[in-house]
Amino acid sequence: MVIRAGTTSFSMNVQLFDDTNGAPKTGLAYDSAGVNISYARAGAARVAVTEATLAAADSAYSSGGFKEIDATNMAGEYRFDVPDAALATGANLVTIYFAFTDVRSKSVDIYLTMVGTDSASTTGQAGMRD
Repeated sequence: MVIRAGTTSFSMNVQLFDDTNGAPKTGLAYDSAGVNISYARAGAARVAVTEATLAAADSAYSSGGFKEIDATNMAGEYRFDVPDAALATGANLVTIYFAFTDVRSKSVDIYLTMVGTDSASTTGQAGMRD
């Protein structure tokens, strides 16, 4: 996904899958055992994210916010509020890493390419690897 460097209060969706059968993973929360979210900006060290709860999928932005969107109609889809520091100017790429040690969900990398102009930030594609 392409995003403008310096963007703040950015929420994104991530699809998570069970690591045993590949089905969409439902029922995760910010405080589920083994949920670990990190980011790394290009050329920088890994930064652990302090996960936070959101009252609902459409709540106001909260850094590190993590919430299941709809377990029935959008199984496995979660909202994540990217910390502003991850998107600060000065780097052209940030990797967001979702790791799960106790909940049987595949780990996911999401790559955000950061650019300096608004026109380029409106198009792009998500890069994911599991």
